[in-house]
Amino acid sequence: MSTGLQSLHYKKIKTLPTGKPTANRMMKSLIKILLIEDDAQDANIMKLRLERAPNFNHTLEHTTRLENAIERISRGNIDVILTDLILPDSEAKNTISKLKDKAPHIPILVLTGIDDENLEIEFIRSGIEAYLLKSELGQSSLVRMIRYAVERNQLVKELQGKSDDLNRLVLLDSLTELLNRRGFETILTRELAWSRRYKTPLSAFIIQIDDISTTDQTSKELILKHASKTLQNSLRTTDYIARLSDREFMILLPHTKPDPHIKITKRLQTAFKNQPVCFPTGSVILKTIIGSYPIADPEQSEEQIIKAIYASLTTGQKEHKKSMTARK
Repeated sequence: MSTGLQSLHYKKIKTLPTGKPTANRMMKSLIKILLIEDDAQDANIMKLRLERAPNFNHTLEHTTRLENAIERISRGNIDVILTDLILPDSEAKNTISKLKDKAPHIPILVLTGIDDENLEIEFIRSGIEAYLLKSELGQSSLVRMIRYAVERNQLVKELQGKSDDLNRLVLLDSLTELLNRRGFETILTRELAWSRRYKTPLSAFIIQIDDISTTDQTSKELILKHASKTLQNSLRTTDYIARLSDREFMILLPHTKPDPHIKITKRLQTAFKNQPVCFPTGSVILKTIIGSYPIADPEQSEEQIIKAIYASLTTGQKEHKKSMTARK
C-alpha cells in the first residue's frame, strides 16, 4: 500500500578535515525533514530551495495528506515538520492540533499563504516554532529557521530532562519551576549565539510585581506561583520565563521584533488584571511594572543586555505612574 510519501536524500557536506570544530555544528549533522504540502508547485519550490542551500545536509520526505504524515511520524526519526495549514484532509486548527498531539516533541514550522496576525499568535502560543508566509520566505531564511528550530529543540529537551538531573536543578527555580537567574543567563547566551548566526530578532521583557506588602512567606509563595502561571498562560510556549527575585520576572522572546512590544505589554497587563490572586480572605489584583528591551545588537555581552533590560523598568515605572495618576 502506498504511503503517499516521497523520500529525498541530499548530501551537501564535503568531508571536513580533523582538527578544530566548525563554528556551526548544525552544518555537519543530518536534519530529517517531513514536508506536508498538497500544492505540487509549492512543494517543488521548497524542495529546490533546500536542495540548493549550501552546507545543508538533510533528508526530506514529502506527503500531501495529514493522515499520511501522522503515520510517518509514528515511525519516528523526524527532526522537524514543515506543514501547510490547509490540506485535503484537514484545515488550519485541526492540522496543528493533530500534529501537536502526535508529535509534541518535534518542532513544527507552518508554511502558509494566510497572512493573519491573530491566527499566527494563536498557533505560536499553542507551541509551533514559527509561522512563515510563503510569499516572504527565501532560501536562506528557510534554512536558518530549520536549523534554529532543530537546535533549539535539542536545548529544550536538555532542560526537560529527568527531575533529578543536576543540570536541571541548577538552572530551574524550585518554587515555580521557571528558569532561575543562572538558567536565564545560560539561555540568553545560547539565544544570542543563534541570533548572531541565523540573523533572527530577539526581545526581552522584565516584570516587577509592585507593592507586595505582605511579609507572610506562604502568601509570597502563592503570589509567585500565581504570577508564574499568569505569565506562562499569556506567552508562547517558545518563550523563556525566569524568576529573578521575590518580585521580578524576566522573559526572553525569540523571533520577536520591537513592533509588537506595546501589544505584548498590554496583553500581560490585562492578564494580571483579569486573573487576581485568591487568598482565603479574598482576592487581590497584582500591580505590575513592565519594561521591554529589543536586543538589536546580539554582539552585546550578557551583562550589558541584562543591565539594559533592568534599565527599561524606568520607562515602565513612568508609564505606571501616568496610569495611576490618570485613574485618580
